[in-house]
Amino acid sequence: DKNDTPQPADDSATNGETAGEGAESGGGEATEDAEPQPDLQTRWQDHVDLLDTGDDAAQLHVLTGIRKALASPHNPPIDTVIQLGLLPKLVAFARSSTETHVVEAAWALTNVVAGNSQQTREVVETGGIELFMELMESPSDSVQEQAAWGLGNICGDCAEMRDLVLEAGLFVPLTRLISQRYPRVVLLRTVVWVASTAVRARPRPNMRPHHTLITAVARLLGTCTDEEVITDACWF
Repeated sequence: DKNDTPQPADDSATNGETAGEGAESGGGEATEDAEPQPDLQTRWQDHVDLLDTGDDAAQLHVLTGIRKALASPHNPPIDTVIQLGLLPKLVAFARSSTETHVVEAAWALTNVVAGNSQQTREVVETGGIELFMELMESPSDSVQEQAAWGLGNICGDCAEMRDLVLEAGLFVPLTRLISQRYPRVVLLRTVVWVASTAVRARPRPNMRPHHTLITAVARLLGTCTDEEVITDACWF
């Protein structure tokens, strides 16, 4: 169940936060003099336009706002993001040459695939799996970690989505990252969690061709002292 899998933490998200701004709040009945407030989609559109016309700083501000809003634990505006046609834009920014933009865009997409099955499918149909697989080859640990989260969330949706990720070659970069001599612990936790998530859904995948990954994960049980890594390695 996707709800049982860990999600990227975001301690700055608030309910109803829009791209770059917190939601307005207030109580009581509207008076005759009160101006009508724009709906959520209209307010988002004002900020989203900056993704096409703004400079790098403005674009990063909007991307960060989108990521934070999508991380809200209460009704994140995933459908609004989809309806505004933002998924292709996020995919494009995740392929940009600026690492901060890549991380924020990939993180936002990761939060979308933490939603329901239809929302996850929207990302997959926009090329999300291919994107995350590309980012797994990034020299940046931060980018690799976001890509791994995204692939893990897709795997956690259902067996069909999991199989699409496996067909794209998930176990190849996982084996490489887990086998690194001195992997960063935070990244190692994420990739081992992804590996364990990928084999939990039934029917279980055929692991015979992936003995190198099995060996790499098993080796962690004797060499790694991190509790989270060991727990997920045992699940695998």
